[in-house]
Amino acid sequence: MTSLEGQDFLYYPVPSQEKILHDTLYGMEGNKLYPSLKLDFGDNFLDEKGNKNIHIKNIHRSRDFVVCEYSSEKGNRMFVYNLKKQEGWNLKYGS
Repeated sequence: MTSLEGQDFLYYPVPSQEKILHDTLYGMEGNKLYPSLKLDFGDNFLDEKGNKNIHIKNIHRSRDFVVCEYSSEKGNRMFVYNLKKQEGWNLKYGS
């Protein structure tokens, strides 16, 4: 959970082999959740056998950045997106 200027955000990972990627950060208003931000990994999150090859571990939001920790066939990664500049970077852990 992330809090930003009185607003709470929550990423709810679902550990399953469903054919969908849970890539949405939710905002909380009272006791209700609403979709606040959706990441776009495109259609390549399934391998040729139909298994997920991207597993999102967490999504955090600050005033200027969104940070997504995930694993893929290339190893553990972090996607950092600058909301103001609308630029994003995929980083290897330790980079």
